[in-house]
Amino acid sequence: MIIENDYQLHLKRSDFMEQDEPHSISQLIQSRRTIRKILPDAIPLELIYTILEIASFAPFHSKKEPWEVLLISTESERQLFSTAILESYTRLGVWDSYDQSALDKTKRKVYDYFAEVPVSIVVSVPLEADQKTSLEAISATAAFIQNIQLVAWDKSIGVTWRTTPNIFDSTFAEALRIDSTRKIVATLHLTKIKPASTKIKAKRSPLSEWVTTLESVRNNET
Repeated sequence: MIIENDYQLHLKRSDFMEQDEPHSISQLIQSRRTIRKILPDAIPLELIYTILEIASFAPFHSKKEPWEVLLISTESERQLFSTAILESYTRLGVWDSYDQSALDKTKRKVYDYFAEVPVSIVVSVPLEADQKTSLEAISATAAFIQNIQLVAWDKSIGVTWRTTPNIFDSTFAEALRIDSTRKIVATLHLTKIKPASTKIKAKRSPLSEWVTTLESVRNNET
């Protein structure tokens, strides 16, 4: 990821390793929520850089981090991004499943959402020929994305992690100037959050539904 030189010179590790009263990792994991309600408040790019810098401590298998990040934050960038998404949906036939009598309204709603999100992040990984290397790159990047969500939440920033159809469209990637040797794996959309949003309780299936042991599986076979 390339950041402006003046920012690189200005940022020191002490700038992002803040000394605020820490939340435990368990608290962050359990309290984090997807926030889809967009607030118009701007998010300083310095804060986004801080979130990304901390999140980059995710584990990875290769010699270098596999992820790259494209930031969408200015008004003109958001407009280009929204237009590229609408054009991608048209190419992919996404609109065909919508109510055609209300299609213009639907398109406007989709456009407005992506144009109003204060910051969007497009995350890509290298296109790998071998299955193992590809799995490792995507797995590491998923850990990086989760770190972004946790660090952002700790700083009162909500994140929506999307895998909308456009990320599978090579022409969409071209429009964003993402190199053809890489593939988009996700887009993240960031907004400031209201305190009330943090009180929503998440539900998870009990462990008994998705955890087993090798011994019990073997016993069930007999």
